[in-house]
Amino acid sequence: MEAYPNGVPSMSIENIKQHRKRLSVQSYEEYYGITLKEALKKEYTVPGFEGMLLSTRSRKVSRGKYAVCKECKCSMKKEQINKQSPPKFSIANGNVIGTFPTRIPCSTPGKERQQRTIKEEDISPVLKAFMSPVRPFGYVFQHHGGKQKCISGHYQFFETDQNCVTGALNYMDKNIADNVFVTICGATTPRQIETIKAKTSVDIELFKDIRTWSIKNSSCRAFKDEPLP
Repeated sequence: MEAYPNGVPSMSIENIKQHRKRLSVQSYEEYYGITLKEALKKEYTVPGFEGMLLSTRSRKVSRGKYAVCKECKCSMKKEQINKQSPPKFSIANGNVIGTFPTRIPCSTPGKERQQRTIKEEDISPVLKAFMSPVRPFGYVFQHHGGKQKCISGHYQFFETDQNCVTGALNYMDKNIADNVFVTICGATTPRQIETIKAKTSVDIELFKDIRTWSIKNSSCRAFKDEPLP
């Protein structure tokens, strides 16, 4: 197995291209029955390998050779060129995820022409649990404070439905919800209380904006034919 100085395996451009069909956009779309967005395909397009799903973080380590992971190297031998399935840990094996945009359209009536800036720190753990399409569980988060500065705790989860979550948040957005509480038990410092509130708060408009964008733009089958919030 060829490797460059720091021990990471490498493959020649010619050898990689021999597996074009296994790693192609076309094979991916045919297998999963979807059409990838151009912006998503661009995230996995390496110059010289157009039409293939590859990591743009890989680097050319020497003339005509690129760094690859050990697992893909072992799955891309000469005798495996005609295999139908892609390497187990390759992007083409169902790992076309992409990155979420930093700006998306607002979905609130009257604000459709406005853009919302998405910051990672604005998305609380509770909001992430609400939004996740591949982890459809409701969560109960519990936090503990005290004299120590750190905040500890645990969570429980129970099966739920994304449409149910969306419906509940829509109701809360349109009505004054006075029966939803965040309970903080035990001794906590003022700063810990503010931190816990921040971690458990949910921006309903942000939830609806992200879910609307995901339903309209995501290739994830969990969003297919889902109603808009």
